[in-house]
Amino acid sequence: MIWALKQEKVLNINFERGSAMDKFSNFNPKVCFLFFVFAVLLILLNFNPIFLVISLLAGVIYNAMLQGKKAFKTFFAFFLPFTILIGLFNMAFTSYGIDVLFSISNKNFTAEGLAYGLCQGVMFSSVIVWLSSYSYVLSSDKFMSVFSKLAPNLTLVLTMTLSFIPRLRKNAQEINDARLNVNASQSKLKKSLDNFSALVSMTLEESIEVSDTMRARGFNSYRKPYSKYRFNFNDGVVLIIVLGLSVACIVLNSLDKAEFIFDPEIKILSFSPIFLILYTLYMFLPVIISISEGIKWHFLKQKI
Repeated sequence: MIWALKQEKVLNINFERGSAMDKFSNFNPKVCFLFFVFAVLLILLNFNPIFLVISLLAGVIYNAMLQGKKAFKTFFAFFLPFTILIGLFNMAFTSYGIDVLFSISNKNFTAEGLAYGLCQGVMFSSVIVWLSSYSYVLSSDKFMSVFSKLAPNLTLVLTMTLSFIPRLRKNAQEINDARLNVNASQSKLKKSLDNFSALVSMTLEESIEVSDTMRARGFNSYRKPYSKYRFNFNDGVVLIIVLGLSVACIVLNSLDKAEFIFDPEIKILSFSPIFLILYTLYMFLPVIISISEGIKWHFLKQKI
């Protein structure tokens, strides 16, 4: 994160602009989808503290490119306390390890238990951060384009289902704001029931409108799936990089090239610098692409 803030000054990058900095999301949705799938898979497969920290660091920096400085605030306000809490919780309820930090009522609190819990917290935080970036990069239309040719009907159902909950929350908030000062003498229970009734009516009305619109546009009739996203040469290059790095990392992980244990003591059983380099390149791939494109655009503007 300190590195990212330095880059903000050196490259004249403004995190307040958020997604304007991101260039990775401009690639074909299939490429982006595969990257996020393998990113989460690699995080879950490799329970090594060094690799987990790299995953979280890369995720937070890329999230900042998408959401702006809000990503750093979320990290310090939620993910950091969440990680520490899991570490303390695991230390309190586990008994393995030989390095005792302190004892309370014949209960030993070990460094191994704390380290294992912190790694769990970092892993969970990394997955959540990368899934948050996924939700920003792959909108509903991009998600549909990924599976539109394989299972168009199922993709449409999934997309509509995933968009239903945010729309429901938005409608509930609008109803609550509109009825805030209506019948102030009513009890909270009566107000909640009235708001719920209005929400159900609004939801049913929207469902009917969507159904009529889909029928008017020829849904369920024979048609070929359409996608506005075309696969070009740059997409192919990035896809090869994504597949190459991810497969290499999975193979090296299966060969136990970064094995780390916490019981009975914290110990590195094996370590591969090549694995670390490949893993770092993969996790920072969106950041590297975005910064390289930013530098390229900067030099092009200098020539004008």
